[in-house]
Amino acid sequence: MAQTISQDEFSELWMKKLSEKQRKTRAEAAFRITRAVAEKQIDLLNKIIKKGKIDTLRFVYFHETVKSVWEHVDFALSLGKGKNRRFAFYPARTVLENTFRLEHFTRQKNDIQEDIATKECLRIVKRHYDNEKANKDTTAAQMFTNYYNKFSRGKFADIETIDVKSLEPFPSMWQLTKNSKINGAGSWYFHYQALAEESHGKFVSVTMVKQNEAQAYRLSLMYLLVMTNDVLKNTDFHLGGATRQDVVEAIQNAEKIVKKPI
Repeated sequence: MAQTISQDEFSELWMKKLSEKQRKTRAEAAFRITRAVAEKQIDLLNKIIKKGKIDTLRFVYFHETVKSVWEHVDFALSLGKGKNRRFAFYPARTVLENTFRLEHFTRQKNDIQEDIATKECLRIVKRHYDNEKANKDTTAAQMFTNYYNKFSRGKFADIETIDVKSLEPFPSMWQLTKNSKINGAGSWYFHYQALAEESHGKFVSVTMVKQNEAQAYRLSLMYLLVMTNDVLKNTDFHLGGATRQDVVEAIQNAEKIVKKPI
């Protein structure tokens, strides 16, 4: 049986005893375990879609968002050996946002979930419509009007008069983290801000932190690992517990790799 260590012992191990390369290697090895379960979950979601029994936007939204999360993880991991690995904070920020949005989405009743998914579609259509109208392309504008009417089902103001801001389906990230049930959620807004500042290339933030490429990459991996553990649990909930044992074992085994004593 693998030896377990306390949180204080882990902090001592992680920060003072392991090299940056060892931390990176452990995080990447942990992802190989959880990523395999994610692939199984995505396959199950794909099969539900292929059966053609889905007539709600909420399932489509959830399905596409989960796939996107893991595509961003794959992108971050692909940067690991290259000179651009410090830019893994871009996908890390996106995954953090989507994790909290998925958690918020899942805690809503089905009709609210459908409303969220509908607004996500309508917002995109509205922006395209406004762009085509500004370019005086009436044919393209009419196409997006047709899409809008199909998705809105008469429940929203018409495409010409609706304010695109009214189609924002989620609270702010500050509100999402504050109200989340994710463990330690309240502290994640700080990390989100840090990732956002790096994503925006804010000079002061970048120069003050002064992380080297290896540190920045490894930190992004740790953000991703924590967030995607919640995505695994969330997806299993939507699958009715079909992968529950796989999720529990994967998270436990991944943690053992990260916390393995020297």
